[in-house]
Amino acid sequence: YDLRTFGLSDVLDCTSSLRHLGSDAQSMEGAGRSVVRFLYDELIDKETDGRALSLVRLYKTARYEELPPELRAYADDLSPGQSLAGKPCLTLLATAGDEPEWNDRRRSRDHRTIPLVSVSGLERLPMVAQLVHQLGFEPAEILEPDRTIFRRTPGRTCGVFYVPDALGSPHVPVQADFVERRGIRSVLGFGGLLPSGYMFAVVMFSTVDVPPETADTFASLSFSVQLALLPFSGRRLWDSDPAPEVDLAWDLTVSQAESAALNHLLDARQDVILKQAVRLQKAAWTAEERADALARSQRELARSEATKTAILDSALDCVITMDARGRIVDF
Repeated sequence: YDLRTFGLSDVLDCTSSLRHLGSDAQSMEGAGRSVVRFLYDELIDKETDGRALSLVRLYKTARYEELPPELRAYADDLSPGQSLAGKPCLTLLATAGDEPEWNDRRRSRDHRTIPLVSVSGLERLPMVAQLVHQLGFEPAEILEPDRTIFRRTPGRTCGVFYVPDALGSPHVPVQADFVERRGIRSVLGFGGLLPSGYMFAVVMFSTVDVPPETADTFASLSFSVQLALLPFSGRRLWDSDPAPEVDLAWDLTVSQAESAALNHLLDARQDVILKQAVRLQKAAWTAEERADALARSQRELARSEATKTAILDSALDCVITMDARGRIVDF
């Protein structure tokens, strides 16, 4: 898919591919790896026939207790003297990119997990704060996850994050060593909430300019990624987690969330199809209007020639036409 011109037909095809990426995974981490690898490989720049993305990352907020021991130790080092029990941490679930270390979440130096302990602390993280804002959530909803949000706010569980000009943007950190050196032009992301009330977000760093109309189309992809991750929500987050025990009540909650996400995706796809039909219809109207205008012009020209012929045929005198310099151009 050409990221510069990612259109309606691309949305229909890409959403179908994304929603099935979790079918062979054993954990949410595994499904996340499939999602970021798919986007990294399949979104291209047709002008160069190369990849359009330098880096793709999938984040998820997770309760401190859900983190593996090494990530809990990492979070503790970032928040010395603070108790993180029960706190959400924005955690790197999967990554794919140009550098070898960008393909292993464990090799990330600064973004393996970020404790979110307060509204003021979240707002001191410009990219995270903007991500939360553009996805349509209040900081309190991220800091205190609410399982009832699917029932209370249907259709509001997915959104788009967009920074059209990455260079110099306060919402994109590491300007010199990353944005400038890697030629990052735009940042595009999408995400939403899972039944647990915890957030997920895919963030893509593009080396091509992403136009606003392209960014808008990625809202539909949020529902597809949500469907890919849902089977593991509340069950097996990490590859290292043990096989989950059966929890029929939670299974029902996840099934309801899957149904809601599928309905939202179908609504989004229907909207895309309708927009595509309208665009095609407008294009057809434009072609028809051009044909009508050409036909009118030809009829007017024929009438003009007929009038001229009639005048010349009935004239008793010689008819001579000259230009402004006195040169004879018709006789």
